[in-house]
This record gives sequence, structure tokens and C-alpha cells, in this order.
Amino acid sequence: MTKKLVIRFVKFERALAMQILEQEGVFIDTEHVKIDILPNLSVNRVFLRGSVRKLDWAVCSSYIAKTDNAERDEYLDKVVKWISEEQFSMGRKLEIGKECMVSLFDDIDGEDWVMGRLLAILPKHIRRRYIIQSKNDKGMATSWKYARPVSVSPKIDGDVYTWEMEVSE
Repeated sequence: MTKKLVIRFVKFERALAMQILEQEGVFIDTEHVKIDILPNLSVNRVFLRGSVRKLDWAVCSSYIAKTDNAERDEYLDKVVKWISEEQFSMGRKLEIGKECMVSLFDDIDGEDWVMGRLLAILPKHIRRRYIIQSKNDKGMATSWKYARPVSVSPKIDGDVYTWEMEVSE
């Protein structure tokens, strides 16, 4: 079964609008991504299509930047990150033997995260409790403070963002 989301984000002067072009599969409420009657953007959340089908093609109310276009662009980056990490994670939990992202720093922007294969999770009282095997160095294991499941990044074609992944039924 395929889970797919296609969204057009249109940038205006200090504003952003969103229209969902396609949404298939199961989407659940998470911290920043909610399922609602119609698509919408708010400061701390993005709302995807709900059960009212006649509103599927609504262009949501836009996000208005208070300062400039850089703020608008930062907000779009946040929305894309929320959708990627909260709706398109390769599994909802970390699994031994599977790929994951790890970091020593609690970096929400993802700049300090690297990918590896999870070998072990040590008890919570241990500071660097996630043990991974690096993709580049197959013979060495390293320990990390933070770990999260791998997420799917969207394919971007102009102003259209497409997330797609295979999920079990």
C-alpha cells in the first residue's frame, strides 16, 4: 500500500498558500500535523484533509510572515520538516538493525544528524545510549545521544512537493 501526499505551496510577498493536490493512505494527528475538516496553515501546525470530501481542493488560508520573505521561507521549511518527520517516518519507532538518524546535539534543524544502522539501545541513564554502525565505516560502532527514525524527504518540482512511501497494510 502506498502513502502519498502532494501539496502545492505558493509563495507570495510575505505570505504562503497551500493546496493539497493528492492525499492517499492513512494520516494521523501528530504534534504539528493535524487532520481537520479542510487543509490549513497555522503558526505551529499544518492541517491536512479530513473526512469532508467537498473541501478537498480548498486553498487554505495563508500563513502571513510578520517581518519578511525569509520568515515565510523558514516557515515553509518547518512545515516540510513536520510532514516528513511526523507523517513519513520509516516506521514509528527505532528498531535494532534498521537505519536511523543520530546526533550528539538536540538540533531541531537536522544539520547535525547523520545516518547509520542501529545496533543497540543502552539503558536511559547512559548519556550516549544509541549505538550505530556508520554507513561509511562498516567495522566501527559509535555512540550517540539522540536517535530518530529515518524520514522521507519530498520530491520538489517547482512549487509542488510530493511525499511517497510504501507502508504495510
